[in-house]
Amino acid sequence: MPHLHKLSISGFIFLFAACAAPLNALEIEYAKVFDVTGSVKFAGFKSGRWQPLLRNLLLKSGTRVKTGNQSSVQIKLNRDFTGVLKLSPNSYLELKNEPPNKIYLEKGDLFVICEADTEAAPAAGSGALQVSTKDLLMEIRQGGCIISVSDRGTWLKVFQEKVEAAHVLADRTKTKTWTVHEGYQLHAKSSGAHTSLKRMQYENYDAWQVWIRGWYDHKDKIAAEKMRKELSA
Repeated sequence: MPHLHKLSISGFIFLFAACAAPLNALEIEYAKVFDVTGSVKFAGFKSGRWQPLLRNLLLKSGTRVKTGNQSSVQIKLNRDFTGVLKLSPNSYLELKNEPPNKIYLEKGDLFVICEADTEAAPAAGSGALQVSTKDLLMEIRQGGCIISVSDRGTWLKVFQEKVEAAHVLADRTKTKTWTVHEGYQLHAKSSGAHTSLKRMQYENYDAWQVWIRGWYDHKDKIAAEKMRKELSA
């Protein structure tokens, strides 16, 4: 099976316990809400009080976000929209403030897109976004995926490029690390050592295609407005 293979890079090991040198993860210093639909709430790291989440709010590390029925939120991780998250209805995540895990998805669906800088590619070992669940640890350097969490485990569906993923067992001390390529989905559950990988079907792309088209349209509008301002200056 060529699209799922064990990693052999020295030091590249995902662990919940800090028993190895942490990866250089993307520090979440610019997490700005740019779209809110329905009922979405957040709680700050210090206050712990749940409040309505509004557009243009900057989310600090340690912030928790939850969505209600028919609700969603989109967050950009940088100013140029090359890193964007969408949290779907009935979902819950936390922006972590300690390495190596930067985002923790407790339940629901998280859409992720990370595009490399077209002018300068990131150096090896830097610029990675890390997402963890109760079953998997994932590192996304460039590409797109949907991560889904329920009581039946975690599903990772990769739509662009590839995602490094590690299966976390119930004892939190043993892991297997894999590379999941575009067009494949990985399922894992922490209560057992079994993981399954299979090629996605056509219907698996429906939700992703709807979202990514809207994201590209939004990004194009931002770029066009920026160019208009530069030309009129």
